[in-house]
Parts: sequence; C-alpha cells; structure tokens
Amino acid sequence: MDKIQKFYSDIEKAKKFNRRENGGSTMNNEQVVNQVLKLFEQNNYGLGDLPRSLGDYWFSTYARPKMDAGQDPLDSESVDKLCAITAFLSDDDQTQALTENDWKEIAPLVSYEADDLPIDVLSSLMGVLVSKKAL
Repeated sequence: MDKIQKFYSDIEKAKKFNRRENGGSTMNNEQVVNQVLKLFEQNNYGLGDLPRSLGDYWFSTYARPKMDAGQDPLDSESVDKLCAITAFLSDDDQTQALTENDWKEIAPLVSYEADDLPIDVLSSLMGVLVSKKAL
C-alpha cells in the first residue's frame, strides 16, 4: 500500500470510527473533517506551514461548501482532492483529481511558504507547478 492509498484508508477509518461514536449512522462532519485535516498535516510533517495552508484551501473550497449544504464533506470527490494534494506534496503523480483552477490556487500557497521548505522539496513542487502551467 502506497502513501496515498494509506491516507485514503485512514480517512475511511476516521469516518467509520466517527459514525460509530455518533450512534452508528450519522457522522459529525465537523469533527471528522478536523480529524482528517490533522491526519493530512501529520502525513506531511516537515513542510513548514504548507500542509496547513493547503488543508485550509481544501477545506474552504471542497469541505465547507458541502457541510453548509448539508452534504457529506468527505464524499469521494473531496477525498480524491485531498489525496491528490497529498500526492503533490509527496512527489507522486496521482494528482489527476486536481483541476487547472486548483493548481492556480495552490501555486501562490507554495510560493508563500517557500522559505520554510527544504530545497529539494521546493524544487520538486515548483517543477510540478511549472508543468501544470500554474506559475
């Protein structure tokens, strides 16, 4: 199991555990989204505040609107987006779920956090952003 598959599996476990804690059929969306964001940050430790910035982007763009509409904020589309962001940070090519607009939103976040990133990671991330025409 690669890092992205494990992250996806961890999200599913968090959802299942949260449902069980809340009576079996309902999920506390805010709690489980916060757990998933913590997992995301832990899985991308060592990259300064970039995981938090990208997590905030994902939350405000994909999770929060679904929560506000009474939908599952961790449906397959949202989870695929967060897994694709994890892939991006991991120098993995499983980023197909990210759109051109996502890349354009991600690029300034990476640039802003550039000073706190290891040079090899920054170089890799910038290379991807250039290839996606986000810079």
